[in-house]
Amino acid sequence: MPADGAFDGEGEVVQALLRMVDGLLSEVRPLRNDQHSNLPAPLLSAVAQAGLFGITIPERYGGSGLTLGAAAACVRAIAEVDRSLATTLGLHLGLGTRGLVLFGAPTLADRYLPDLAEGRRIAAFAATEPEAGSDLGALRTRAERWGDGWCLDGQKIYVTNGGWAGLLTVAAVETTGSPPALFVLEPSSPGVLIGREERKLGLRASSTVPISLEGVLVDSAARLAAPVGALPILEQVLSAGRTLLGAGCCGAAATALRLARAHADQRRQFGRPLIGLEVVGREIALFEALAAAADALLAVTCVFAEEPPALARRSAALKVYSSEVAWAIADGAIQIHGGLGVMEDTGLPLLLRDLRVARIFEGANDVLLTRLGAAALTSPVEEAAPYALLRGAVDELKSAHGARAFLRHGALHRLGRLWVIAEAGAALERAVQEARGSATAGHVQIFQAWARGQVLRTQEELVAMEVVEGVLGTKVGRGVPS
Repeated sequence: MPADGAFDGEGEVVQALLRMVDGLLSEVRPLRNDQHSNLPAPLLSAVAQAGLFGITIPERYGGSGLTLGAAAACVRAIAEVDRSLATTLGLHLGLGTRGLVLFGAPTLADRYLPDLAEGRRIAAFAATEPEAGSDLGALRTRAERWGDGWCLDGQKIYVTNGGWAGLLTVAAVETTGSPPALFVLEPSSPGVLIGREERKLGLRASSTVPISLEGVLVDSAARLAAPVGALPILEQVLSAGRTLLGAGCCGAAATALRLARAHADQRRQFGRPLIGLEVVGREIALFEALAAAADALLAVTCVFAEEPPALARRSAALKVYSSEVAWAIADGAIQIHGGLGVMEDTGLPLLLRDLRVARIFEGANDVLLTRLGAAALTSPVEEAAPYALLRGAVDELKSAHGARAFLRHGALHRLGRLWVIAEAGAALERAVQEARGSATAGHVQIFQAWARGQVLRTQEELVAMEVVEGVLGTKVGRGVPS
């Protein structure tokens, strides 16, 4: 679980919640849920009765009023067993309800939050469109003034929780090119059309549907509004969503690591346990360090839950790092298992399938890396040792290209990668210094060695990308389609 620093002032409550979660998980059958592509109604009812749908909803509305860190701890624990259930709950607590809790009009909050807290309604979030994925500036769903309210028209795809949602938060633009606004509405509203469940690679037991909005009328209170000068609502909602997605990845990584370690300890090859083979032992030690850094970064991210700009940056770094590390550990666990690793009964194929989308949704990793790189050019980089390489790369890029550095997407991507590595390394060092979680000085040493390799790799990839760019440029110049 994340370091205790993520739960300042509520540790005992979180521990009680986790014990409750453990009891629920003993009855969960993830392979069955995957095969039937649904979460059983009794399971969702049990989650509701346990109060998990209300973790972050204020007590005056029937919730627990706990922090994002508490929600992250629960999502992480659930993801160790069933990622579909973790996704359902995490989406509800993050993207689904965060905007309403922070920015909903009192009449809107009074109307919906009690039902959301008790699980009588499950929340969904609709942003992605056929022509707008990570590029939310390309949204085409329109919200036009209609009397005292709004009229919404557009198409949404990949709406998680959409098939069983009792409330939708929809991203729409009021005028072409304007920043997206968020509107809350009921799926039963006239003009809302819920499509068929998608067939997916992983997370099959979660709900993912397309939704059409055709002349959907909502009142003026349905539009969420942030205080003047605040970080845009959509960015704050996405930050919470990415934090809980990262928590789920941390849980999945923990399971993959546990299975890899158990098999390596028990399986004998060449006259000794697999863990005694140098390559296997090194790999598991690396996985342990990478997973410890992911948990440490999750804890640090949750500490900044009430500081929107800091949460936005750290949640993006957490989402990228944890999704990639979880995938690497799950893939490595399958390799360590050999032929057994591709057998469904081990749970590893399901784990890998569930994890693949984590590098895509809530902002594709490559897009987030480029944005983090651009932010590094304009934001002060911390002075701590793990950020030294990032500071050097920023200075070098600025010196070489000046204002045109923002046009060097390959270089920005590399800066973003360096920032993610620095954030994870700094979080791990902090966890060791404060004796939190399971992080050790050995983990720091292993992570630092891995980080040096990653830095060299990012430089090699940048050189390769520039060569490709030059070749494509030459071809384009000769009239060959790019």
